[in-house]
Amino acid sequence: MRKERIVFDYRHYFLRSVVFLYYHLGENGFLILLGVVTGLVTGVGAGAMKLGAARLSEFAPYLREHGWLLPALLLPAAGLAGAFLLGRLLLRRRPATSLSWVIYDLQEKQPEMSWLETFSHIFTSAVTVGLGGSAGLETPSVLTGAAIGSKTGWLCRLSVDKRGTLMVCGTAAGISAVFGSPIAGALFALEVVFPRQARRRLVPILLSSAGAAIIAELIFGSGSMFKVPSAPWPFHSLPYFILLGILCAFVGVYIIQLNYHFGNRLKKAFPNRWVRLGIGCAGLAGLLWLFPILAGDGYNFVQMLFSGADKNHLQSWNHGCNLLLLSLAAVLLKVVGTVFTLECGGDGGIFAPTMFTGAFTGFLLARLVNDFTGLELSEANFVAAGMCGVFTSSLRAPLTGIFLIVEVTGDFMLMIPLMIVSGLSYFTAKFFEPYSVYTKVLGEKHLIEAIPLQQINRHTPVGDAIETDFSAVGAQTPLAELRATGESAKITYLPVIDANRKLLGIVMPDRLAAATDPKLTAAALMMEPLLTLSPKDDANKAQISFEIYGLDYLPVIDGGKFIGFVPKTRFEPAPAAEEATA
Repeated sequence: MRKERIVFDYRHYFLRSVVFLYYHLGENGFLILLGVVTGLVTGVGAGAMKLGAARLSEFAPYLREHGWLLPALLLPAAGLAGAFLLGRLLLRRRPATSLSWVIYDLQEKQPEMSWLETFSHIFTSAVTVGLGGSAGLETPSVLTGAAIGSKTGWLCRLSVDKRGTLMVCGTAAGISAVFGSPIAGALFALEVVFPRQARRRLVPILLSSAGAAIIAELIFGSGSMFKVPSAPWPFHSLPYFILLGILCAFVGVYIIQLNYHFGNRLKKAFPNRWVRLGIGCAGLAGLLWLFPILAGDGYNFVQMLFSGADKNHLQSWNHGCNLLLLSLAAVLLKVVGTVFTLECGGDGGIFAPTMFTGAFTGFLLARLVNDFTGLELSEANFVAAGMCGVFTSSLRAPLTGIFLIVEVTGDFMLMIPLMIVSGLSYFTAKFFEPYSVYTKVLGEKHLIEAIPLQQINRHTPVGDAIETDFSAVGAQTPLAELRATGESAKITYLPVIDANRKLLGIVMPDRLAAATDPKLTAAALMMEPLLTLSPKDDANKAQISFEIYGLDYLPVIDGGKFIGFVPKTRFEPAPAAEEATA
């Protein structure tokens, strides 16, 4: 008799284990467990990515030492082409290079990422950045973590909400693993990726970030990313930190605008990806030939700024270019190199370029002040504060910026200047540009609300919210008639107008209820309007006016004539939006 073959179904036992753990640990406990797993796996992936990039980055110095200058010059273009070919030919598709669509997918409750994203960035970003592409490893690390979190939730058959939580855990772990900064990783998830989800699932995010930091420490050892000479900040430097915060805001807005518009121009001018690859390789090679300082993530050059003795070495790297002109070029052109890298086939992120640009912004300001005023500001302190300021203004993450710089420098003495620079750069940049570098593309397509009030401001003028179902009265209307009108009126505020529809005043419901003398008229009871709006006013002004004056309705005047009221309820952000921006 033929024996039946026993087939081991691993999926059955895996799902039984999932049910067992979910039942005994509870929902929160199970999510914490999966968050830790996501963090550990992301830490391994980010570590492999970072090691690969570090090994590949040794080629350029080796070629220069042996006099092979042309191959060394072409290495960044080779990295760009290699990442493009790896993604297109071997992996069959190009991996994502921005967090924008991860943020959008989480907002739309579509936490689905492909298996490709769990490993592809390890290879493509290491090739791009390691061979000199002008970008960083942080965004690929974050995307890898998000994909690992998404697929961990999918394997365990979790709901969309819980898979979204694990994606956010992965993003926190990605930052933590690359920088060895668990606090900044968790704050990044809270401020940038998905604030609503992150707040409700804080513990899994924290432990995921901690798990990734442990793996990073096992691979790379302990210690801060940058070695910074500790120097106190004197009180007389405070005005210059304030100036730096404002300057960093404009640099951040410049990065957001140039990244978006230059990237779009490249895609429109060269829609064929192979042609765009050629343009990117040529543009990047030319830019790095002029300014080798723009190659890679640039953290080695930032370390030179922190170590004052190495500034001559920094100039020797760049054809002996004057240090101030070199710093200005670094501030203005780093993002150009990044756009060439990312839009033309490479894999990396804008994260590191913002910190690099910020470092040179801070150094440039401190050096100019020292040269022209005779002061002796600590350039290292301004380098650190500049990194914080431009990072904050570009990504709109003030707390992340503060704690990231503290963790990568190991210097807590700068906490107050970092808070000043971060706060000023955030507020100033927000005034000129409502979107971050990640949400700019989504905001321009009206797919996401960067700032709910600004969205209302842009799309809902006061004129579109006017209610005309009011009951107007004359100045001599007696009390009895006023009460009868008020009881039947939809809007309890009674406007007092003349024959030309000029608003004389408003009879408020509380004054009408308190009146006892039947001889009183509307003229005696009315109050002069505290504030009036125009149909052309924006909703931001209306919302602020409602908040300050504490009224339920505001009158609208057009051409000197009363045309109606606008209600407070039309200008209140939805609860979800309030939570997202709290």
